[in-house]
Amino acid sequence: MKNLAFKTFGVPTWSFLFGFLFVILSGFGGRIASSLSRVGNEDVWMVSDELTRAWTYIPLIVGIALLCLAVSTFSISYFFWQKRMS
Repeated sequence: MKNLAFKTFGVPTWSFLFGFLFVILSGFGGRIASSLSRVGNEDVWMVSDELTRAWTYIPLIVGIALLCLAVSTFSISYFFWQKRMS
């Protein structure tokens, strides 16, 4: 029974966790872009707006897509699991 539940709800669980991780990562997009654009031992450096937006919006879009995937696969898996148990 436990193996069946893990097998049935494995994909929704992992897609939810990775989606949540990507959404959290997008919140730190400015810091990630700033640390990636630093050259050597420079004290002052410029961070382009495009790099900041890329590290903010791309993980956010991927995270939202994974969360939608988690909701849809969970709904389908739960429907078939309930059908199998009755």
